[in-house]
Amino acid sequence: MAARSDKTLLKFSNFNLLKPPSDINENASNLCAKIFPSKKIVVGNECGCFVLPLGESMIYDQVGLLKNKEVTSISNIDENSFYAASGNFVYLFDLRLNLDKYVHFYCENDDEINQIQVNNELLNLACCDDSGEVKIFDLKVNKLFKTLRRRHKNICSCINFISNKQNEIVTGGMDSQIIRWNFHQVKPLQIVNTQDILKETGDHSVYMFNPPLIFSMDVSKDSNFLASGLGNGAIQIFQLMRGSLGMKPCYVINKHSSLGVPCVQFLPLLDNSTQMLLSGGNDGYLHLWNISSNNTANNLKQKFPKNRVCLEDELKTILLDSLHIDSKLSSIDSAVIDGKYFVVFTDQTASVKLLDIEY
Repeated sequence: MAARSDKTLLKFSNFNLLKPPSDINENASNLCAKIFPSKKIVVGNECGCFVLPLGESMIYDQVGLLKNKEVTSISNIDENSFYAASGNFVYLFDLRLNLDKYVHFYCENDDEINQIQVNNELLNLACCDDSGEVKIFDLKVNKLFKTLRRRHKNICSCINFISNKQNEIVTGGMDSQIIRWNFHQVKPLQIVNTQDILKETGDHSVYMFNPPLIFSMDVSKDSNFLASGLGNGAIQIFQLMRGSLGMKPCYVINKHSSLGVPCVQFLPLLDNSTQMLLSGGNDGYLHLWNISSNNTANNLKQKFPKNRVCLEDELKTILLDSLHIDSKLSSIDSAVIDGKYFVVFTDQTASVKLLDIEY
């Protein structure tokens, strides 16, 4: 592990390797994973979906309905229920019931689904797919509510609800566009092109090779920030402003290699001001960042922050810890259970990696 700043006690610890069930192909990659408050981990794999315990028990469950099917995304809604996306289907399962049967399913997307997410109010489920469309379902009546289309030029890769704005969602695509929507009105509120904003920082390579496609996104728990992992290896941090000001690009973190950043996630807040971010790259690195420290915090406090690239000395200050594995990361999830931070991440293997964060 890399050295960390002396100004913080946060660090990775207790690395564990959780092996998959014996009937899962050991050469099949895990694509996603979610930690449940009930101390279970649900894993989506190229060949199915399975449930692992967070503790030392080796008892596991396999979702029989999804055996030998690719499961691309999982979203939990409480400690027992979760949605799983496979192909253009989304299934609802209950861990207390027979996992060979679904509770409900949706099949409205026209192409393969890349990510699903349920909003904090448990009112809506969003599904983005390879066609560039986003389907939003009303969970009270289990019906399609709205379709967001004709804005992304190709694949819509990721989505995030903005929790303090009940009608808003952010979508990211392989067209290098991040779009903030009022999904009730099916209205784009703001469109940001990452090629344009990175060019303004002096990076002219974004138009020539390795463009900053949107690989991953996450909105902070207080809905003040958005982080986007890009195809050129950068992480773009946005401030989510109130009212019509929308998303304001603040600064760029360049630490991962140019192979891309397929996963980013904000940790639950330690206090009212400390924003911690996890990032996982195709370079095999998992990084833990404090994005609210020192110069970055000063930039965030500006009413109209100017986008800039973090300098090397600044990166050393905000990088808290790092871990390297010999595989490309595919997803990250984190949770606080019994007062302890847990981080689960997946890569191009069938094993699940589990970490604690000490603080």
